[in-house]
Amino acid sequence: SNLNALDPDEFELFQIDDGFETFVGDWMDIDPVKFPNGLAYIVKKVHAKGMLAGLWLAPFVCETKSRIYAEHPDWLYRENGQEVFAGSNWSGDVVLDIRKSEVQDYIGRCLKFYRDMGFDFFKLDFLYAAVMIREGNDKTRAETMRAGMEMLRKYLPDEMILGCGVPLSSAFGLVDYCRVGPDVSLVFDDVAYMRIMHRERISTKITLQNTIFRACMDGSVFRCDPDVFLLRDDNIKLSKEQRRALVMINHLCGSVYMTSDNVGEYDKEKRKLLEEARTLSRAELNDVVCEKKRITLKYTLDGKEGELIYDPKNGVLL
Repeated sequence: SNLNALDPDEFELFQIDDGFETFVGDWMDIDPVKFPNGLAYIVKKVHAKGMLAGLWLAPFVCETKSRIYAEHPDWLYRENGQEVFAGSNWSGDVVLDIRKSEVQDYIGRCLKFYRDMGFDFFKLDFLYAAVMIREGNDKTRAETMRAGMEMLRKYLPDEMILGCGVPLSSAFGLVDYCRVGPDVSLVFDDVAYMRIMHRERISTKITLQNTIFRACMDGSVFRCDPDVFLLRDDNIKLSKEQRRALVMINHLCGSVYMTSDNVGEYDKEKRKLLEEARTLSRAELNDVVCEKKRITLKYTLDGKEGELIYDPKNGVLL
């Protein structure tokens, strides 16, 4: 329904995110319940509509319920004999030892599987797992991370890569696009226990600040991905004004304008706001001025000066 609702003159990319695989790590095992016709069927529909087909993967980790976790314990990175976790997502995401040729070959085969299927765009996530490899290494952690990114580019020489969850400098010059902050949250600054436990957490508040202050990277070392904008009214606790700030700042400061909304459900007001934001994507950001309670983003659009004044505490435009 999302694909059918999109106008290819307005949206260039249709990306399938996490959930198509049976388990994280088993990338060539497509969930037969969610996608009974497979993914090639969808790629053809996307291309027939004149759009690019994108896919999400996390190539440097596997979860404990995956087949490769059970069948290839030698592929896992271990410290003091214990496997190392990159997080508690899914059934726990375990770091793969990307230094091993067998792991590299497997990653290459998975990416080739989807290249051959026709995917044009690859969002590669949880890449920071490579920087967790420390023991038995003749490289620094930064060198291991960079080598992992070079490997991904080798396997995807002509496809577009969006790096996600990666130390930014490790991706310089190797990805087309890069996430420059954490995930957008459905409430402005996520739940209380996340604010206590994590600085770089899922948070629209933190994401917007990163989007603003890392905009200087856009077009130099890669194009910036500020994460999704959200305009929908259901399943969200961002206020209407916070959603407005999110879409406007994303389009002014970034180069990837994704949404997880069903655009077909947008009313006239939302479509008008999106068109206003798209106009800002043509602007040149000239300066960012920080004051105690507001951030002013100064830009030039069609030869005219303009500005957005942002209240970072409340997440709204003034």
